[in-house]
Amino acid sequence: MSPAPIAPARERCGGRGLGIASRARAAAAAIAVAALALSPRSAFAAAPEGVDPESAIAGTAPGSFLTTLGDLIVDGGVLMIPIGLASVLTLGLAIERLYALRREHILPEGLWRRVRADLEGGSVASARAHVAAKGSALARMLDAGLEHWDDGRVELAAALEEAGQREVDELHLHLPALQGIASIAPLLGLLGTVVGMIQAFYTIAKERIVGNPELFAEPIGMALVTTAAGLTVAIPALVLYYWFRGRIRRLASGLDDIAREVGGLRRRAAASGG
Repeated sequence: MSPAPIAPARERCGGRGLGIASRARAAAAAIAVAALALSPRSAFAAAPEGVDPESAIAGTAPGSFLTTLGDLIVDGGVLMIPIGLASVLTLGLAIERLYALRREHILPEGLWRRVRADLEGGSVASARAHVAAKGSALARMLDAGLEHWDDGRVELAAALEEAGQREVDELHLHLPALQGIASIAPLLGLLGTVVGMIQAFYTIAKERIVGNPELFAEPIGMALVTTAAGLTVAIPALVLYYWFRGRIRRLASGLDDIAREVGGLRRRAAASGG
């Protein structure tokens, strides 16, 4: 068999290998330039006039966008405004839900003990008086159920289920807002990244100077700041969202257990002729 076809195949493989190697070298060079541009110890970044190079390297040079957190926020650009508003909203929603989802506000420990003792003793009116004096989710559910105590077990169970579901829906108030912040904040950060990269490449094209990373270090820095800010807001918002969901699930389970106990007490009352 003639080996002639092998040589062109090798040449083609060699050509592809050289092309891949060239692209890899180009990508590595681009990454190195960007890293040098962002690094406070960049060999290409000259210290501002009248500033000690060691101070500039240490990141303490006047005007450096890495000097303080305030500088980072300002240099992040206009997109830091909605990200900042999202962070304030996240904090406010977290405080409100922490207060609203307190166990003593939803499932007061002593209330059900008193109501159960009244129902076991056959005093439905006393039980209703206890729940009417309270403003908790459990009290509202029991009040809606005990109103149908004499209507039969089916009506009682339906009233308890409807009232309990209404209270659980109320517990989920503002959780969609937290979920929305967790989804939107990273997108705002990504938009800042895109805008910063566009500005960086526009500066390179306009100035026609690729070897001076100072020209595009600031736009890239803005891009990274907005991305970090977006994630800094989104991660706590997502953690809070799932934590509140778990807490609501446990509270809803407690309401459901009490509703079943009320149904059991009604069955025993019916069996005893009450």
